Amino acid sequence: MSNTNPSSMRRMPQMPELPKGDIVSTYDRYEDAMHAVDRLARADFPVSEVSIMGNDIRSVERVTGKLTYGRAALAGAASGAWLGLVFGLGWTPCTGPTLAAIMALAGPLGGDAPVARGVVLGTAYCLGLGLPFLAIAAGWQRATRASAWVRRHQRGVQRTGGALLLLVGVLMATGLWEGIMSWVQTHLINGFQVVL
Repeated sequence: MSNTNPSSMRRMPQMPELPKGDIVSTYDRYEDAMHAVDRLARADFPVSEVSIMGNDIRSVERVTGKLTYGRAALAGAASGAWLGLVFGLGWTPCTGPTLAAIMALAGPLGGDAPVARGVVLGTAYCLGLGLPFLAIAAGWQRATRASAWVRRHQRGVQRTGGALLLLVGVLMATGLWEGIMSWVQTHLINGFQVVL
């Protein structure tokens, strides 16, 4: 942790630069440094003048000020609302037809016990949307390792994806894609009965 010169300008630099000042304390773990900054903030120390520097100056974190629990909760709620709005706008075209089909099956023309059928289908629909996000959150560490693999093999992943896109495009342009899809529908899907 370093304490910058109090007479320096208050605005944050546009380009990253190493902090100037004296080393006040060193810690082996990042959490210990954050705890020290938190103690300074509770003592009304001007923490906006403090920087936390990582190992061998590979990272520099500038403390911008004291954050209360109320402001943190409000910021979290606001960012969650924005994220929900963006997901809602992005998923509306995808979820509309599926949800409409569920509601149609739950309607009075949907057969026997339409309400129970609608509840079961709606629950399955909600679980299908929500469980992937819960799984990602639960396996975040494993996901970061998997994304590291993707980053290491980025060129191969991009080339494979590009080749598949080109293949599908050529199949669609030549009309073969429709033949493949009708074979899939007649041989793999034909005769499928909805359980509910």
